[in-house]
Amino acid sequence: MSRSPLGKSNSKRTFIRKLVLDVVKPHEPDIVEVADAISKLDGVKKVEVEVRDYDSNIERLKLIVEGDDLDEDDIMELIKYYGGNVASVDGVTVESEEFID
Repeated sequence: MSRSPLGKSNSKRTFIRKLVLDVVKPHEPDIVEVADAISKLDGVKKVEVEVRDYDSNIERLKLIVEGDDLDEDDIMELIKYYGGNVASVDGVTVESEEFID
């Protein structure tokens, strides 16, 4: 059982359900390949990608990942693997549920 910042016992587990990321990446690989790879990660149910800006070397993406229990580190690592960089986390949805010891 963990303690909350308020000093109270916490018997809840949290789950990341949605991440909204601002990503900068080179043109290759294309966004379909990146979205497909992210969709295969554990817990991911939906991936949306929107190109926000495009120049001669890079593209800036709005990447929305939804699922049951997203692993933020796995998503960030995969983006880096494909040559991308997360400029910012622009949104997050987290849900919690009680658990019994």
